[in-house]
Amino acid sequence: MAQGGNVRKGFTIYLLILFFIILAGLLGCIVAMLFSPFTNILGIQYYVYNYREIFKETDAGQAYNLDDISVINVDTNSANVTLQRRNDVDQFYIEFTTTSKGFAKGDQNTDFDHYIEYDSTLDTLNISVHEPEGFIRFENNVNINLLLPMNDASEDFDNIDLYINTNSGNVYIGNNATDNLNPNFKYDTKIKNLYITMNDGSLRFAENSTNEFENLRINIGDGRVTSEKNISFSNSLSINSNSARFDLANLSYTATMNHNMHINLNLDDSIFYADTINGNLNLNMRGGHFIVDSIEGSINSNSAITQMSNGKITIGSVAGNISLPYANNSDITIDSMTEGSQAYIHATGGNITINSLKGMAWLETTSGKVDVTTYSDGLEIITTTGAINLVYDVATVSDVVLKSNSGRINAFVRSNLSCVMKFHDKDGIYYDDDNGPSTVNLILHDIGFQNPAIINNGLDENSMLFYSDGRITVDLIETSNI
Repeated sequence: MAQGGNVRKGFTIYLLILFFIILAGLLGCIVAMLFSPFTNILGIQYYVYNYREIFKETDAGQAYNLDDISVINVDTNSANVTLQRRNDVDQFYIEFTTTSKGFAKGDQNTDFDHYIEYDSTLDTLNISVHEPEGFIRFENNVNINLLLPMNDASEDFDNIDLYINTNSGNVYIGNNATDNLNPNFKYDTKIKNLYITMNDGSLRFAENSTNEFENLRINIGDGRVTSEKNISFSNSLSINSNSARFDLANLSYTATMNHNMHINLNLDDSIFYADTINGNLNLNMRGGHFIVDSIEGSINSNSAITQMSNGKITIGSVAGNISLPYANNSDITIDSMTEGSQAYIHATGGNITINSLKGMAWLETTSGKVDVTTYSDGLEIITTTGAINLVYDVATVSDVVLKSNSGRINAFVRSNLSCVMKFHDKDGIYYDDDNGPSTVNLILHDIGFQNPAIINNGLDENSMLFYSDGRITVDLIETSNI
């Protein structure tokens, strides 16, 4: 028995010795790779770069003159792209930098290459880099910097179409700070047309970017877009996103708008926040959250193909019309709609809230709840099982219809309202019971159930129509000063 134990103990020691030999060999290989970068050892190589170079002219010795360039294309995989002004340049420069290191397979391309090429017309400049490939990246900081001087206002991109295509790189437009010691320096940057395509990077319009474009198009997957100042455009703004987050200031047209000019927002499951939007919107989203403090323009949303599902729309004020025909199981909240505005919203399980309506509205949902305070006539609300809560702060009625199969209807009206109220079941059958059905509760000047109920000598053409098998309650509010 003792001999068997010694055999096992000896075998364990042998395995430990073998393990340490293998570990020492691996460590030796790693040390060799660290001291001999780019050497293929056992099918693995270590790469390292610490590189910075500025290019002022073509290979033929000609300076990059922005007056001769109409298009700049920048293509990267994970490199960052920056357009900014710097006080250490005196003309348009292109800078490449990289601090990269990591491990790669022996057959992976670890070269860092950059290219600046004119096309055959000599008015299009193509800029690209090849970032080192690897399966372990300790650092991967690759940058393409488009640099403009601070002391020359004529150097700008105001006649250039700038295309930036990147997969996971970040894009920075403009300077974030100014130099108080040099107030005459020019910090803002201008771009005629900006077209950005990125997957999961970040796009930032800095404090000192002008953000005035003819056309601006942003295609982004899952990333973030921020702007520290207004974004304006004379022709078009188009944003396409899967699930990015947007934190923007103001979006607005600089040209006089017409009915054919729309801001196109295809947001899918994104989170979109903006302070104000001045312009008509084509808004398409499935889920996500759309939050805007103020919109001056109309909103047309979604189609039968792109329908909302579990999304949220939250808007402060709207001076225009709203059309949301496929809101489905999404919540819509609007704080106020101005005089002359119109809202058409169709949902299923989502809730609809308009806190201050001074226009007309047609609202319909299935199981969702509808809450509306209106200061204007012209209103139709339809639910199946959802509740209807209406504050009708108007002195007369011309066209108000409230329908629910089984949901409760709560209507609050002004004490000086002049109208005729007519009550029906969900199928439109007129209630004619002298004592009234138990589901109808009128708290109006201490009158009992009447059908029709003539309020303040209202005329028949001023009728408020109720349809429901659920409970109907009509109560009073104080007369508004609005």
